[in-house]
Parts: sequence; structure tokens; C-alpha cells
Amino acid sequence: MTAHMKILSKLSPELFNRVRESMTPSMVEIDKIPSIYVQFSNTFALEKDPLMKKLKFIAIILKLYSPASLIAEVRVKDGVCAKISSSLGYSDVSNVSHMISRARAYMNVASFRDDVNSVVNWVMEKEVA
Repeated sequence: MTAHMKILSKLSPELFNRVRESMTPSMVEIDKIPSIYVQFSNTFALEKDPLMKKLKFIAIILKLYSPASLIAEVRVKDGVCAKISSSLGYSDVSNVSHMISRARAYMNVASFRDDVNSVVNWVMEKEVA
């Protein structure tokens, strides 16, 4: 736990719990990332901008597997970038690394965030069922 989180836990336990929950991954099995990409591709088949489609997919995976890295500039969980890269057809993770900061920035755009949250909720409902 970082020093900031320790201070927050003492000042506002309720807020600390909400922050900790938002930073806890919903999924851990990274082998599911390629199948999530297939489902995502079907959902966003009509997306006209291929870069925006990739950024949405990256944001979805980060929200599911490494949510802290979508909120702040922290290291993405091990293996997640590699699975994203292979799902997108890249041979090198550096192709994805530079897009992560862009996906993080786009999470401030309501329509982008709504699309991401919609797919994340759908994936989570499917996982629970």
C-alpha cells in the first residue's frame, strides 16, 4: 500500500474502500483476452475508426485486468500487454504500450467511457452466468 493510500485509509475509510475496489481487477485469467477481443470485434464491427476501436479494446481489457493502470500511470499487470498485442495482431508489446496512455485519456470522454463500461458489464455478466 502506498503512503497516499495509507493516509486516505485513515482520513476516509469509506473513500479508501471505494478506491481500493475500483483498483481491484475483475478478471485474472489473461488467456480469455483473445476471446474477449473476438466478442468485442463483433460488437464494434461498425466502428469506423480502427484506432478508436483498438483504444476501446485496450481500455476494456485494462478495466477488467489492470484497472489501476487505467486510472493512473502505473504498471500494467504481467502478461496483459502481451495478450492485448497478440489479440490485435502485433508482434511487439511496444505497439500497445504507447496506446495505453491514449486509452486512459479517452476515458474522460463520456461516449468512449460509456462504450467501454457497456462492454465490461456485458463481459462480466457473461462470466457470472
